[in-house]
Amino acid sequence: SAGVGVLRETTMPATLSEGGFNTNPRQNLLNMNMESKRTEGKAIWLAMLGHFGVVRPPVRTLIGIISDVETNAPINGAVASISGRTYRTNTYEDTFRPYVGSDTALGNGFYYFENLTAGVQTVTFTAPGYADTSVQVSVVDTFFTFQDIGLVSGIPPRLLSSSPTQNQVGVLPNAALTLNFSRPIDRPSGEAYIYLLDPVGSRVPGSYTWSNNSRTLLFKPSSTLLMDTTYRLVVGSQVRDLYNHFFDGNGDGVGGDSLVITFRTRTADVKPPEIIAMYPAPNSVASYLSLVINITFNEPLDTNTVTLGNVGLQEVGGSLVSRELKYFQVGSKSAINIYVPSGFFPGRSYRVRVSGVSDQNGNAISSTAPVIWEFSVLPRTGVSRSIDEFDGSVANWWQPGMSTSTIGIDSASFDFDSSLVLSVLRYNEGAARLRYYWRRNSNDWLIHEYRTVDNPPLYTWRKDDARLQVYLFGDASGTLFRFAVDDSIDASPTGPADTHEVSQWVKVDWVGWRSVEWDFANDPVGSWTGNGKLEGLMRFNSFQLKYVPDSSAISGTLYFDGLRIFGFLGPDVVVDPNVLPSSYSLHQNYPNPFNPETKITYDVGSRAFVSVEVLNLLGRRVRTLVSREHLPGRYTVAWDARDDNQNSVASGLYFYRLRAKGVNLINKMLYLK
Repeated sequence: SAGVGVLRETTMPATLSEGGFNTNPRQNLLNMNMESKRTEGKAIWLAMLGHFGVVRPPVRTLIGIISDVETNAPINGAVASISGRTYRTNTYEDTFRPYVGSDTALGNGFYYFENLTAGVQTVTFTAPGYADTSVQVSVVDTFFTFQDIGLVSGIPPRLLSSSPTQNQVGVLPNAALTLNFSRPIDRPSGEAYIYLLDPVGSRVPGSYTWSNNSRTLLFKPSSTLLMDTTYRLVVGSQVRDLYNHFFDGNGDGVGGDSLVITFRTRTADVKPPEIIAMYPAPNSVASYLSLVINITFNEPLDTNTVTLGNVGLQEVGGSLVSRELKYFQVGSKSAINIYVPSGFFPGRSYRVRVSGVSDQNGNAISSTAPVIWEFSVLPRTGVSRSIDEFDGSVANWWQPGMSTSTIGIDSASFDFDSSLVLSVLRYNEGAARLRYYWRRNSNDWLIHEYRTVDNPPLYTWRKDDARLQVYLFGDASGTLFRFAVDDSIDASPTGPADTHEVSQWVKVDWVGWRSVEWDFANDPVGSWTGNGKLEGLMRFNSFQLKYVPDSSAISGTLYFDGLRIFGFLGPDVVVDPNVLPSSYSLHQNYPNPFNPETKITYDVGSRAFVSVEVLNLLGRRVRTLVSREHLPGRYTVAWDARDDNQNSVASGLYFYRLRAKGVNLINKMLYLK
């Protein structure tokens, strides 16, 4: 057994150990199936026979995964039949219940037959709620025969959410109407049998736009609807999905009935747009120098009035600040983001002034009654260490359904989107996108969007002077958001090392970008699996979302960017007041060689975001010494021969690098113990 499980005489992990539970979540679920583990063992045995020149016996083994053809989710309790024999895939009750609690959605879909007759045979696959499927396979002697199969659900399509909702009043007359379906819709049938009726029962002309793989329909009336008028949006019984199942309008699981959504448009609008959320909040203190100001309104705006003259920003006691404006609209809400390319100065106060901005009916915020508020910026600058910039990939993140803590979703996905770029972030290529559909009839709801620890290793920190931050693009859905961290990973005195602590819930009531922050030293701790205390060394665990019945939208889309830990986490940076350089330079460290500490001096020729990092011989980052906004000047920072996790590094040659505004300077230094 020593050679099959763990090779006791060596430090090399054995094959079955590496095929064990220290793998990815999908493999973990397969490992709960005994025949799946038998497949691994059998493959190793066949490889050994081949290695030693022993003639292999006939294999004649058929294996595969049975999954839903639309979602690719493994199907529990499916049955495969061949030559009078059957195999039933694992179910929640017989396999997963002890491990995944109340979440019945996980499975592996694995089936297995051995000692079959070689040659072409018919395999039939059945599962409750799915159409039976038969395929022919050619069972071979020499190795496993693989046959994955996708089954088509027999559940008819239903409506997951709509905008407007049933009996909604106050709908904007120029709003687009949105329907989200549970399955891909056959577009010709959708456009023939989904229509809007006016008060006298006539069809309202308009355009159809499909997205989300034909699951989402946006209907835009050709002209503005009448004010204070009742309309009916009809989804007919003849609407079909791509597999010819008719629409289930009443949700009883049987197709062939229609659904009528009745709504009423708003009364004549004579009020100016109302600001329903603003960030930074009045009289608050922001820690971001790369700040995004968010102003969210209760209705869409006339974009011609979103101008620098109508949206002002000035330093209190000073002049107007150079800024850029960006307008966003999500559903019936809208927002203005204010970007300051040069950044904000620490310790100073700023004033925002909004007037002249109007809605799409021409109602403007009066210049004689402008909306004005002030906020300030922390007096000290700190070091920000990137956890994830979401540039090009979300490979380090699980899909929402992979976590056993996720519950109460119809579907959810986490992917990279290059179309939404936050300009205040350096080298930005896009953002992470989280799309979600809550299951309305669930008893509880939570999305646990988890990031792996190892790729690359996550920073660790303690609560004093540390803040966890992310830019979050809101959808005004009312969904709740919070952070989760692993606390006391250095062995908590009152709990296990994997204790999870969470921040307080934040209601996503805004549209567009704003930052969300957990100030560990001052903000209260939420309630989840931990003891509600921050007691030791921490690292990032996850984002979490929660649905609130009658308060949150049943679906939505959020974007994330610039996830980082911020604070006074690194060595102090000393400024030489007698030197004002006009260019960038990186001086030789002193002393060099050094032990136990050396100092690095660098010049910044213009205001810029500057990073100073220590790299090893392979070019991998060892320590981030500086990562923040700089004014022109000469700076000195010390390195104590420790990495980002405060572990001592080995003796040897290291590089240190300065990057700013396209400048990339590198020098060498030698650490001797």
